[in-house]
Amino acid sequence: MNPDQRRQALERKGKAPLSQIAREIGVKESRLRAFYEKEAARPVRAVAPVPAANRSTILLLALTVAAAAFLIYSNSLRSAFQFDDIPVVLKNPHIRSLDPGALWNAFNTRFLVGLSLAANYAAGGLEPFGYHLYNVAVHAAASVAVFFLVLLTLRTPAMAASPAAARAAACAAAAALFFAAHPVQTQAVNYVWQRAASMAALAYVASLACYAKARMGEGKGWYAAAFVAGFAGMFAKETTFTLPLAILFYEFAFFSAGESRPQWGKALPFLLLMAVVPIALTRADEITLSLMRPSTVAVDGGFDATRWVSEDVMTRKDYLLTQISVARTYLRLLVFPADLNLDYDYPISRSIDPRTLVSLLLHAGIAAAAFFLWKKERALSYAVGWFYLALSIESAVVQRDVIFEHRLYLPAAAAALAWGVGLSRLFKDARLFIAAVAVATLALGAVSWKRNETWQTQRGLWEDVVRKSPKKARGHYNLANVYKREKDLDKAIASYGKAIEGDPKYVDAYLNLGNSYAYLQRFEEAIPFYEKAVSLDPKYATAYMNMGNAHHSLGRHEKALELHRQAIALKPRFAEAYLNMGNVYRSMSRSVEAERAYAESRRLKPAFEPKERPTS
Repeated sequence: MNPDQRRQALERKGKAPLSQIAREIGVKESRLRAFYEKEAARPVRAVAPVPAANRSTILLLALTVAAAAFLIYSNSLRSAFQFDDIPVVLKNPHIRSLDPGALWNAFNTRFLVGLSLAANYAAGGLEPFGYHLYNVAVHAAASVAVFFLVLLTLRTPAMAASPAAARAAACAAAAALFFAAHPVQTQAVNYVWQRAASMAALAYVASLACYAKARMGEGKGWYAAAFVAGFAGMFAKETTFTLPLAILFYEFAFFSAGESRPQWGKALPFLLLMAVVPIALTRADEITLSLMRPSTVAVDGGFDATRWVSEDVMTRKDYLLTQISVARTYLRLLVFPADLNLDYDYPISRSIDPRTLVSLLLHAGIAAAAFFLWKKERALSYAVGWFYLALSIESAVVQRDVIFEHRLYLPAAAAALAWGVGLSRLFKDARLFIAAVAVATLALGAVSWKRNETWQTQRGLWEDVVRKSPKKARGHYNLANVYKREKDLDKAIASYGKAIEGDPKYVDAYLNLGNSYAYLQRFEEAIPFYEKAVSLDPKYATAYMNMGNAHHSLGRHEKALELHRQAIALKPRFAEAYLNMGNVYRSMSRSVEAERAYAESRRLKPAFEPKERPTS
């Protein structure tokens, strides 16, 4: 008998003759009799229906979870755009239209993320409020999805006789509040572009929950819903690639383990979804944003979808070794979320050093504990396996940055399942359990609220980064850019200098240091930094143009023309360089040549006017 038949048999026991029940559920009468005899000798493990009286309680708890998420993030709704939000939102022409073709070309495997950004732009332009409201709404929805997944999990055949099942709704609420309130989620929620992580997690968790509903005999429509949610997740973020494996593991853990005839046919069709991301990546258009494109390193004439940067930037061995310790750091952040940081200065492991070995031993110990707890604490064991599975994609695909907190968004759902069940085991008294959940939620929510304040301004966020990663160049560079935009040039110059100390080959830092001096009319001091930029990158057209502007300001017109020509040779459609060349010709009273340069500038970028003189 499969789980659905067992559930129906238990529900109908004593309500009709044995022969009638056997006929209605499609089993032999002898098998049904044997099942009843076997069940009479042991605690019932089959799925119990949700009493009607409890449905209002469940709805109230789900609404409480959503309300908690909105309350905790209510101070993030007016925050600034941050980091990759600048190129993806502020400077991205592809979100200015709801044209599906253009969005597909720009976003590819994150098409739904691009569509949501375009919808935000259509509704409110570049006003941050709408973008942040959407992020918070997705987080609230994901938290509610975690609530229902945990609730359903505790009603599966494998969990029906567990102590946690007796207060499944309370355990589910504890898990969902942990997920909603945990400070490690603040990066994915505050960082507009990282709605990719929360949208993918929402689809992932919803798909699992729909699968659980379908396996409990709630109707075949839930299978379709699980498949649709999973398919949608594949176009939110590539991490959804592991969803079919999570469903297979879920089937084994909570339905088929120990069965004489496992129902693998229910889960196997989901493996088809694993083809979606690879196929989509192979069809990525050339204009697809670099944030979504894998490395173009040739692999049989194609690309390597397992790396986002080339081997000279990050070797596969170094990345994988480092991820062993990064996973330990992620576990620490879930247990003790202190010193959260947008841009960690994380040490790279190049061998199995003591740090890596300690991390390996920790992971092995957790895996061993999950194995030995399999029969007694099935949900905890599943949570461990799911956690590492959810981390696997970003731990295996080689990237420039080895650690980001938003990569923990989906794995935190697995941690939430463990939290809800574990807390129930720890506090058997209902009042103590409720008190523990309340205290933990308030504490985590307060830390998240405080962390949101750091994200409210670009200056506040990058000042926080340089305090925590004082030797990392990127933090100083981005803080310098903030100071420059705020016209605090002395601080900008100092911060660009610190960025160069951290990375002497930081080309953009040299360029912007030169720009800062140029803004202060200190052109002689600016020129050496432009020269350094082009010595590091001889094809840096903007550096040639800006150096030409500096020489023009010093009256060296011929030198300025030479540099603008070099910029145009490197970048033939460089409208700004033509504009600045026109300015030089005009200063030399060569009006015909000036007008010719201005005309070419307008042709390439119609919005330009001759009075403009961009410097970056």
